[in-house]
Amino acid sequence: MNKILDLLVFTNLPIKKKFLLFSLGTFFWFIVVSAIGLVTMFEMNSKSQRIVDVIEPHQRTGHIIIRKLRGVSISVHKIFIVEERDKINSNLLKAKTRIEDARSYLNTLLHSGRIKDYSRGTGQFYSEFNVVSLQDTQKRKYIEDVREKVEILDKLIDEFVD
Repeated sequence: MNKILDLLVFTNLPIKKKFLLFSLGTFFWFIVVSAIGLVTMFEMNSKSQRIVDVIEPHQRTGHIIIRKLRGVSISVHKIFIVEERDKINSNLLKAKTRIEDARSYLNTLLHSGRIKDYSRGTGQFYSEFNVVSLQDTQKRKYIEDVREKVEILDKLIDEFVD
């Protein structure tokens, strides 16, 4: 036991062996720390790739849907404050197309696809990106609930205009 202890603490060894053991120990821990760093780097790469390929497109799609629904709200508000039939029809058409866009984007979140974000009013193209379908059942249920509410909103607009 004393021999092992002497070997571990480098006592009673010639200086050459002390340096050799110290170098081997340092090299061993350098390899261990390098391996941990390499594994961590690959793990971070895979997680950041998931953020770029999955989470960020879902978030952008959500922002687009919110923007479209705000546009619907503005168009419906204008329907109630104007009295001219052509402006009412114009705002109704804008509201309907925005609802259709929101419905399309919600379906894309559920089934995967390509999102083309553009403004129908100005014809301005904002961005285009791919979206993978949602895998989490709670998120899918939430999107289904939002789709149902968009359908109800569409029917309510029809009822108010008639």
